[in-house]
Amino acid sequence: MRITIKLKPLRYPAAIPISHHSWQSFIYEMVEAVNPQLSQAVHDSGWAASEGAGASKRFKFFVFSVPEAPRGFVFQGDEKVFESGTVFWQVSSLCGEFITSLVAGMASQRIVRIGRTQFEVEDIQFVPPPEFSDEMRFIALSPLVASKPVNLPDGKSQKVYLRDESEFAVAIAENLKSKYRAAFAEPLNEDQFEFMFDQEYLRQVGGFDSRKVTRMTYFVKRNSQGSLERIGIRGIQAPFWVRGCSELIALGWQAGFGEANSQGFGMAGLG
Repeated sequence: MRITIKLKPLRYPAAIPISHHSWQSFIYEMVEAVNPQLSQAVHDSGWAASEGAGASKRFKFFVFSVPEAPRGFVFQGDEKVFESGTVFWQVSSLCGEFITSLVAGMASQRIVRIGRTQFEVEDIQFVPPPEFSDEMRFIALSPLVASKPVNLPDGKSQKVYLRDESEFAVAIAENLKSKYRAAFAEPLNEDQFEFMFDQEYLRQVGGFDSRKVTRMTYFVKRNSQGSLERIGIRGIQAPFWVRGCSELIALGWQAGFGEANSQGFGMAGLG
């Protein structure tokens, strides 16, 4: 289930935070306002694959877009600042109750705050899913992220964000299959799936490592010592093709492609 949210600032100049953490926190806050048990369950536990290569991974099964600020905004520190207009934002989840709780949470409050700006939730529209086929082209409404663990000399493991396009594509496919195992008890009838960035688009902008598609996004999370730390996450924001099992494609549309979906990465739109 997917929604588009229209946010109107109470006064100008207005600002929206660049940090995905602020938007993620807002989602949990709104769900918690009407359904605290669900908010806590998704935040603390999520869903885990029962078997297979991704059995140790847990998924929150929601994803959100990079909020669309009005034209003419300017960057000021960690914010986008604008003098007029409204903000459009999309949120999607495989769990319908999570989205309906988010909508109810926003409806229960006349005014909401995101970052330092107060907004009126001017409109919420449910977005119908497309007709899924075995070959589709999407645009990235938020950067896509893929990583792999690398063993360090001290025996510890470190997550490394992938810079190789073929490795990136394989990781996206394996992650999506792990999501399916976590979401559904039934096995897939066929699990053929291929991911590929739009090669013509990449040629036009200078390739996979071009600054026009590479996005370094900073996310705040709590470390093992309980304190907050700022972490840079490298993603790719470019159109892409998917081919194969339409059930996997539909899952990617609903819950996000790649990793860190609940942190605002991997939302797809038609294009």
